[in-house]
Amino acid sequence: MLVHRTWLFTFGMVLLNVHLSCAYQILHPFGKPGIQPLVLNITADPNTKRAFYYARFTGPPDTKAMFDGTFRKVSTSRIFSEFEAVAIFSLRTTTNRRIVLTSPFTTDLLWLEYDVNQSIYQTEFDRIPCEFEVKKSQDYGAGIVQYSVRAENCDVDNRYNSNKSITTLITQIKKSGEKVMYSLNNSFFTPTPPDYIFDYCNMTGGSTGSGFHGTMTMNIKKMATDDVEVRPPMFFNLNVRDKPLQALAWGFMYITI
Repeated sequence: MLVHRTWLFTFGMVLLNVHLSCAYQILHPFGKPGIQPLVLNITADPNTKRAFYYARFTGPPDTKAMFDGTFRKVSTSRIFSEFEAVAIFSLRTTTNRRIVLTSPFTTDLLWLEYDVNQSIYQTEFDRIPCEFEVKKSQDYGAGIVQYSVRAENCDVDNRYNSNKSITTLITQIKKSGEKVMYSLNNSFFTPTPPDYIFDYCNMTGGSTGSGFHGTMTMNIKKMATDDVEVRPPMFFNLNVRDKPLQALAWGFMYITI
């Protein structure tokens, strides 16, 4: 009986130590992006050189916008709210207009950019079909943090008539005052990163058909020793059509370690 109790105590201590040395967290449960476009109407008047812009979105109640116009909440519920963006743009300057929506609570991101020189009446958007999950694991003893992203049903090319589509992870490394962008498989037009980056972080994975799986591993112990900052990764999908410019990007931006 004493041996049995001793074994149970030892086993319990092992489990406790494993629990204390490793942590596992789901940052975004498997599901669709939290911010979705609903309506976009652009009425361009070549005579007055002005364009009227109206868009409607659904998202978490704390959704905010970077937008050169009026952005307001028009209805709300406990989980989701609806928002509208309204503006009148001059066509005498740049005709590319962008709205970026973010939710600090869910860290969802939606980016729409359009050429307002041409009228667009898109009264219905298909919901962004992609579903994704973001996980974080940490080994306190080794000083290692790993982010893992899995996405499915991300084939949106036909839905948004895009001729360029990118799904990737991207981060920023700061060492001795120098900031360097680093993306998975160098897929986001980032320059080839200096070799020292791989002492602190590494990314693996990529797209497979309509799916995606990627990981980013960070050595936070070495980062602290060398006074290096590495941002947790941003995961996003970008779809672009060149002429006229139409860009839709959505993602998950986890901005704290």
